[in-house]
Amino acid sequence: MYRILSTGRSGLAALQEKLDLISNNVANSQTDGYKKLETNFESLLNDSIKNNGIPLSNNARQGNPSIGTGSKVSKPFRDTEQGAIVQSENPYAIAIEGEGYFGILNEEDNLYLTRNGNFKLSTEGYLVDDLGNVVDAEYFSDGILAESIVEITDSGQIIESNEYGEKTVVGQLKLYSIEDYNLLLENGNGYLVADKIESIDIENSEIVLRQGHVEKSNVNIADELIQMISTQRAYELNTKSLRAADEMWSLANNMRR
Repeated sequence: MYRILSTGRSGLAALQEKLDLISNNVANSQTDGYKKLETNFESLLNDSIKNNGIPLSNNARQGNPSIGTGSKVSKPFRDTEQGAIVQSENPYAIAIEGEGYFGILNEEDNLYLTRNGNFKLSTEGYLVDDLGNVVDAEYFSDGILAESIVEITDSGQIIESNEYGEKTVVGQLKLYSIEDYNLLLENGNGYLVADKIESIDIENSEIVLRQGHVEKSNVNIADELIQMISTQRAYELNTKSLRAADEMWSLANNMRR
């Protein structure tokens, strides 16, 4: 009975983590630039039953039989598949077609990463996100003039045009890549952090920046709901195993009396 309870408990814990992950994906299905999280089930160590006093046939003894001790979920990993790129009415929205992340600087100059390119122009003339944090870019002048027409090229150059149609390159957007995308950690507000990041040379890469577009979440609601239903059913089966072990224990206790 102890083994049944232990195995069932580990299964319930693993399935609950899976449900939490699915719920998080569903909750962020409408978050621009969100990349869904995935996980896999793994078996815990197997316990050999060859010398545990369990009667076995000769063939079974030669095969070194074992029994599982439960299950767990692997460390969550991020699915970096490209989300749908859709047109936006926001002229300062930028979508990344390819790899890479925008850099976001908060008031303490901490660098965060995001794929959400739904930016706007601050009163100081800099690109900022919805929370007012500055988009990491190299500016060659004191920001962008409010009355300028702003163009952002495929390679991230920020160009402003004055009333006479004269164009001036006033900045260059920066993008970052991560050595291992599985090491990305969520920091709230859609921000991600990582220890080892590298600046991307956009000009010499296959990355294309699309002005006036945003990248949507890569979460497929239908797939997530199917996974949720199957995980819930597996959860119910595990609870039945615990209930069966409890009933067997109750019978054993009553027999002693």
